[in-house]
Amino acid sequence: MPITAPHVTRCPASAFGAALAFGVALVLPALADEPGVSPLPKPELTLQNFGRLNPDCLEWTNGCAVCRRLEPRQARANHPWSRRGLVKITCSTPGIACQPRELVCEAKRSR
Repeated sequence: MPITAPHVTRCPASAFGAALAFGVALVLPALADEPGVSPLPKPELTLQNFGRLNPDCLEWTNGCAVCRRLEPRQARANHPWSRRGLVKITCSTPGIACQPRELVCEAKRSR
């Protein structure tokens, strides 16, 4: 008896084309996104960074807590590593049930 090869089915061209189109549809959007092109997001305005973003504001609040910019003290002559020359900001502790409102500058630096 002659040996016959098992029946091999060939993938029709339409199935190959569909698989190729599906693969291209998955890959092209990923290649189109360029991560370095998108603009930097605007920093979220929080009670803590409001002072850095508004250097002329000396005191600000959100209705729950109050923050103040303290006057920088002079660095001590015999301690050059002293942090006294840095800008200092202090904030009060908000109440437990307080609902913060919009941040408002309460006192501005006079020029």
